[in-house]
Amino acid sequence: MQGDNHGSSMDWNMKKRFTSRPVSKACRTVDRLSSLPDELVSRIVGMLPTKDVAATQVLCKSMRRLAFTCLTSVDLDDSPLSHCQHYPHLPDRFPLFVSFVDHVLNNLSLSGQPLTRYRLHVGGGKRKNSCLFGSCYGPCFPGLQPSRLKTWISYPLAHRGLRELDLSFHVSNPCDCRLPHQLFACHFLEMLKLDSNLKLDGDEFSLISLPNLKRLHLYSFLIVRDDFLTKLVSGCPSLEDLECAYCEWFHSDRLAVCSQSLRRLVLIINKYGHDDDRNSDLVIIDTPNLQYFHYSDNLAIHYSVKNMNALVQANLDVRLPLRFSAGISYAVLSYRIQLSLVRLVSNVQHLSLLGCFVEYIYFGGESKDPLPMFQNLKTLELGWNSSEARWDKTLLEILACSPNLETLTFPEGFLYPVELEEIQEQVADLEDQGCGSSETTPLCLRSNLKRIVIQVYYGTAKELNLIKFLLQKALILQELEIISFSQNYELASTLTELPRASITCSIRLP
Repeated sequence: MQGDNHGSSMDWNMKKRFTSRPVSKACRTVDRLSSLPDELVSRIVGMLPTKDVAATQVLCKSMRRLAFTCLTSVDLDDSPLSHCQHYPHLPDRFPLFVSFVDHVLNNLSLSGQPLTRYRLHVGGGKRKNSCLFGSCYGPCFPGLQPSRLKTWISYPLAHRGLRELDLSFHVSNPCDCRLPHQLFACHFLEMLKLDSNLKLDGDEFSLISLPNLKRLHLYSFLIVRDDFLTKLVSGCPSLEDLECAYCEWFHSDRLAVCSQSLRRLVLIINKYGHDDDRNSDLVIIDTPNLQYFHYSDNLAIHYSVKNMNALVQANLDVRLPLRFSAGISYAVLSYRIQLSLVRLVSNVQHLSLLGCFVEYIYFGGESKDPLPMFQNLKTLELGWNSSEARWDKTLLEILACSPNLETLTFPEGFLYPVELEEIQEQVADLEDQGCGSSETTPLCLRSNLKRIVIQVYYGTAKELNLIKFLLQKALILQELEIISFSQNYELASTLTELPRASITCSIRLP
């Protein structure tokens, strides 16, 4: 104890000795940053975030002089100040951000420094889940004056060297704000991301000229014209990556995307208001060099899609089939239209079929046209959107068309949640579906399938029956992974003790 007390006394005396030493006047007045060469200070400032660059102005004279003369990338984001999930925008703190942006842009204007990258995020947005209520644009977003917002958006457009522009602005008065016309006539721009609750009525696209734009992402807008995408893409001759997602369409009866340069295309179409169950009349896609295609929408009545021979990956999510048809069952017609779409992507290596695809393979009837062969397919995702999706009737048919399949994933599991109330119904045995011998087992199960992933598992007899079948028929399976299921030790024990045809197969549980 005495040793400990003595040590503490020594530490305290030493601390007092050093902290009580007076600091010389010379030490207090030395400005080491100002003694550095301007080139080195500029390089240091150039690596700092925008908010830190503004803060360096109080450090020394050289920082006040150089802080904004070397800033080529600007990042202005109010989310650290204000946004909390499902809470309204905090008006007491937002004025600080407004003053900060005005200060930064004013100093940049005085310095004359050209910009290559400009990022402005105001008011969160749907993609950030800042509001749990899809169309709540009132108190959840800031009341930014249209004139100020226009100034903030327009500032970087005057810089000839601008390459990347990332704008996200969700405001409480979207009807009062408009995008500046210069935004779609920036000749040097290579990347443009726009996320906003503003309305696009077509006037913005009267003179589109973005000759060097390679990447264009649009989110959350309210779109009122069918020819929106057609006009936009026609003004971007170098476009390689187009993503239009989470926008709400007043009219989407006819959608057309035609481009020789596109390599990646994402279309997630949401109908506006009470028309969310509407089917488009026509979807036209002419993109011969496309490599990645993600399409999510209600089923269209007609598709006009030219060859996609370069396609490597396709994600198709058809949320609602046709509701009405004349002279033929709407279920059969829905299947035939979906089949025509699937045939166009049958050469891909990675395929995701979500929504009502599996359901309508079953509803197509015994006289339906067969599925195409997926000779190049390596990974496959299969989902459902209805309790009528019968895996015992459709799974073998899909696997038989995928001879080289290596990975099979069920991202939504096997069951629609409503089915949990009906788990006592008779479960069909896949052995009765013409798969009793090794000769009738799909080729991929006998020679190629190595991994199965089930992301949701409830532990019903129907699910267990499907898993048993897959384990007994997949001869070289290496892993069965179940991502999420009810934490039940008996259930886990049942799964791990299931017999397997592959001696190298392991079962991974959460």
